[in-house]
Amino acid sequence: MKTPSRSTFILLLLPQAPLSFTLRPSPSPTPHLAQKCLFSISTTTTTTTTMTISERDALVSSLLKNARRVGQIGSDTTSENRDKLLAIAKDLSKHSDAAPARVPLTDTHNLLYSASPGGSSGKIGPFVGRVTQYFPDETTFFNEVAFGPVKISLRATREVLDDYRIRVTFRETTVTLFNAELVKKEVTGRGVWKQLFVGIVKEEEGAGRKLLRVFETPSLFIVEQPLEDQA
Repeated sequence: MKTPSRSTFILLLLPQAPLSFTLRPSPSPTPHLAQKCLFSISTTTTTTTTMTISERDALVSSLLKNARRVGQIGSDTTSENRDKLLAIAKDLSKHSDAAPARVPLTDTHNLLYSASPGGSSGKIGPFVGRVTQYFPDETTFFNEVAFGPVKISLRATREVLDDYRIRVTFRETTVTLFNAELVKKEVTGRGVWKQLFVGIVKEEEGAGRKLLRVFETPSLFIVEQPLEDQA
C-alpha cells in the first residue's frame, strides 16, 4: 500500500469549511506544521461563530427593549421610533431560522408591538386591549383582543406560500361577554405575512425561552410565545 504524503495527511485533518489555500510539499517539512495550521483555522472559525451569536443576541435584546419602551400601539409613537424598530428588525432578519414561514405555530402568542393603525394592534377608539394569536391547528388561527370581560375574536386561515410568506384569509368575527356569545358574523379580506425573523431566543441571562416572530403585513408586528424550559 502506498504511504500518503505528509501534505495529503494534513489536508485530511483539516475541518470541512469554505476555505481556499494551497499547501506546497517541502523537501524539509517544518515540524508541527499540521498542528499550527489546525490551531489557526480553529481559532478563526470559533471567533466568527461567537461574533455571529453575540450579534444575534444583541439585536434581539435591542428589538425587545425598544418594543416595550414604545408600547403595543406603534401608531401612537413617533415616526423615528417606528423607523428604529423596523431597522433593527431588518438587521435581525439575517439571523432568522431557515424557512421562517414554515416554522410550526401552536398555542398562544402575545403581541408586543404593531405599527398597524387598525384594530389588529388592539386599539379600538380610545380603548387598548390585550392582543393574542391562538393557533389550534396547522391552518386555523384566531386574532383575539380582550377588553376585560369583552373579547373580539377574528377567525382566519393561513396558507404557506413559500419559505418567507404566509397568506391569511379572514373568515368570521365573534364578540363575547364573559364567554357568552353576543355577535357572530362572516367577514372577508386577506393579507400576507412577510416573515423577517422567527427563532427561539432568550432575552437575558436567566430568562425563559420564547419563540420570537417578527413579520410585516406590511406594517411591522413583533409577537412572542413563552416556552417551557427544557432540562
